[in-house]
Order: sequence, then C-alpha cells, then structure tokens
Amino acid sequence: MLNCSAPSLDLTLDIHPSISEIAGPWDDFLPENHPLKSRNWTLLENSELEQFNFWYVRILKNNQLIGQAAFQVLTLQSNGFSFHGLDPTVKGLAQVVLKNTKPTLLICGNLFRQNQVGFFFQNPAHNSSILNVAQKLTHWRTGKVCPSVTLIKDCYLEQMTAEKLKKLKFGSYFGDKTMKMTIQNDWKSLNDYFGGLSKKYAQRASKIRLAMDGIQRRKFDLEEVINRSSEIQSLYKEVLQKQSVRPFEVNGQYFIEMKRSFGADFEVWGYFKENQLVAFSTYHYHSKTDMEIHYIGFNQEANETYKLYFNILFDGLERSILANCKTLMLGRGGTDAKASLGAQFYDNHHYFWLKNGATRYLFKLIQQIYIKEEIENRVVRNPFKNLLAEIDSPILNLHSNRHAFPTNSKG
Repeated sequence: MLNCSAPSLDLTLDIHPSISEIAGPWDDFLPENHPLKSRNWTLLENSELEQFNFWYVRILKNNQLIGQAAFQVLTLQSNGFSFHGLDPTVKGLAQVVLKNTKPTLLICGNLFRQNQVGFFFQNPAHNSSILNVAQKLTHWRTGKVCPSVTLIKDCYLEQMTAEKLKKLKFGSYFGDKTMKMTIQNDWKSLNDYFGGLSKKYAQRASKIRLAMDGIQRRKFDLEEVINRSSEIQSLYKEVLQKQSVRPFEVNGQYFIEMKRSFGADFEVWGYFKENQLVAFSTYHYHSKTDMEIHYIGFNQEANETYKLYFNILFDGLERSILANCKTLMLGRGGTDAKASLGAQFYDNHHYFWLKNGATRYLFKLIQQIYIKEEIENRVVRNPFKNLLAEIDSPILNLHSNRHAFPTNSKG
C-alpha cells in the first residue's frame, strides 16, 4: 500500500496497485452492481494489458472512509497514432515527441466501458472532491508515475464552477460523443424494426442481409473463446489499424476474462465462411434493460463481400430486441453506419488536466485530429418511414431462419 495526503482538505489517500489486496472491504463499501466492483477490475488485471497499471484509492477524511476511486495508468505508444493528413513537418515533430516522452495518462474510470463513473462517495456532496484527489495524484512526486494528462471520465459535477476548475487547473470537455439506440416497445423481432424503415433504407437493409449468404454464425462458450483467442485478437486488430487515433488496445486474453467474469451476460459470436473465422462480435448486457455491442473484429476483404460490419449492427440490434432491452449502446466510430441503423448521438462529459510543454501541444493536436474526424463523420440520419405513409417494405419476409440467431435468450 502507498499513501499520500491532501492537507487542505483533511484527505488521506490509501493507494493499492492491485484490487486483490482490498477486494472484500472495497466491495462492501459500494452499492450493489456499482461499476467499481472488484470483478470489473480483476478481469482487467488478469488480461495483462501491457500498456496499463492500476491504482485503487480509498479516500479518508479525518480518518473516516468517505469514498473510493479506481484509476488506470496508461502509457501511450508511438504506433497508436497515424497523424493522418498533417503537414509532414508537424507530423514528424508529433511522432518524435510521442516517441521520446512516452506520455502517461492517469484516468479515473474505465477506458474499456461506456458511461461508468470511476468513483463513489457515500455522501454525494463530496463528489467534487474527486478533482482534488486526481490533482494530488497527478502531482504526487513520490508516486510511480507523473502523468502528462489526467482524465476524469463520465461525470458532471454541478458544484464545479469555471472559477473552481481554473483554480485546480482542470478543463471541462463536452465534445466526446457516443451513440445509442432506443429500442421501441412494439419491436418484438427484427422484422418489426425492418417494417418501420423507409423504402430507401429497407431496400438497403435487404441487400445487406442477402450479402450474408454463405456466412454461418455461432455463439462461443468459454472454451471456444479460449481456443480462438488469437484469431479474435487478430480480427480485432484488423479493425483497429484503420483508426487514426488508437491510444490503447485489448488482447485475446481480455475477451477470455470478460467471458469468464460475466458468463451469459457477455456473448461472443463467431462468423464463419467455410469453417474459417472471418469476424466476431461481442455483446455485453449491462443490465436487464441495456445492452452494448462491445468490441468487434473482421477480415477486411471478407467485410467487402459479405457486409460484415453492417450485419453485425443488425445482429446486435436483434439481440437487444430479443432480450427485451430498452437501450442498445454502440460506442464511438462508424457513426454513419450507426446513424443509418437509427442510433443517435449522446454527449459524454469529462474533466482533464494537461501538463505544460511539448506533451501539452501533442495532446491538443491529437484532440484536434479526433474532433475533426468525428465532426466529418457525424451524420444525422432518419431511416424510419413517415408513420402516415403506407410503404411496403421488401424486407419484411426476408429475415428467415438462415439470417436469425439460433436462440432468443441470453443464455
């Protein structure tokens, strides 16, 4: 255990590098099903993700435990950014800075999960103290890292005025958007969804589903996830390499640990062409009402032929409908395809601190690239027909058993 303090707030921080050291009392302090529960962090530690370390912080005020927070310590690698489209001189400078400084990020929260706050205080009035905790850890010289960026994910603190943020040297960021889709109450099958599409989108969907002829799907149990983990990792990396900003990546072991930890609430589906795995998709049931299309992967050449990405979206929508979910979470990236599915953009709110100097310039540059690409791809679409119009959808009877999942239950 490590220790530091913030005297002005009478806070003491007990810091542990592994959740196994404190799992029992850590979980006992938290509400049921809170994202900070130890199993969510044990699986990450067991995944042995080479870029990551972890700090689990117990926050005491006047020697009384008032809160807990989980921090990921991420070391960036130079091959995680392509800096596509930059002036060659600027690109070269950015790559040199990234390679030589090996900047470290301190993240309060979980980079692998959507919209899950990384701290908990028994009294919500203490929530704004997380900024003071993060500030103390950021400048904690006896600690093992001195981060270039500190990020507090997925929270909005009403008490934090611009003046208070400025004093702590934190910024507030609203520009990050993810996509979600609301599942309509009258959708009992994917056919019901297809029946609500406009003629243009129904015809498009029909072609996409027909392109899957020759592809077989199969849900993996834990043993098959283990046996195919290297193939899954390879397909995931094929998709990842197409992204210009990829600060971290998961490995095959991550999918094993997710399946081992969440069981039936984490599904892994394989897509096969003549017994060869050409794609996979993972579905994470966060609750009885929310499902997420988690990480996916596919062979780029096979995707062109069989429209794998679009079909994975349709399949994920089908799984959420059959599970009686209310929300399908779709994350970032591929926004045009997701908008065509019927998903909408939702704001995520974060707080951040940037170290002065070359790394500050570097991260401002990365942020600009990310925002530029996101805005360019941020298309708002409405695939649904006017409810007053009687449009005969050609896809209504297309979704036969050869396109459906072989089971209508999560298990």
